Amino acid sequence: MPSFGRVVIEDREATIVTRLPAEAGSGDDRAELITYLVRTQDQWLVDYDRTAEAILNPSPFSSIMGELSRKAESAVDEFGERLQEAMKELEQSAEDALKDDASTRKPSSGG
Repeated sequence: MPSFGRVVIEDREATIVTRLPAEAGSGDDRAELITYLVRTQDQWLVDYDRTAEAILNPSPFSSIMGELSRKAESAVDEFGERLQEAMKELEQSAEDALKDDASTRKPSSGG
C-alpha cells in the first residue's frame, strides 16, 4: 500500500511525495513519486504535465534525497529512543540519590 511522505504547500502550488511499495524480490527499495498540484478556483488540481515529467525524467538526486530523508528519520527515531532511556536512567538515579540522602540524615533533636 502506498504511503504519503512530505507535503509542501507554497502559495498556489504544492507537492506530495508518495512512497510506492517495493516490488517482490527487489529488496527494501520503495519507489517515490512526486505529484505536483496547483490551486485553481479554491480547488487543488493535479498538474499532469509536471507530474508526468517527473515520472518520465526523474532527477538523479531524488533517490539520493529520499534515501537521506529515510536515514535521517531513522537516526532521529533512534536518538529519541536513546534519549528516553537516558532520561529514565537519570530519573531513577535522582530518585535513588534522594532516598540515600534521606536515609543517611539523622533526625535533629530539638532543644
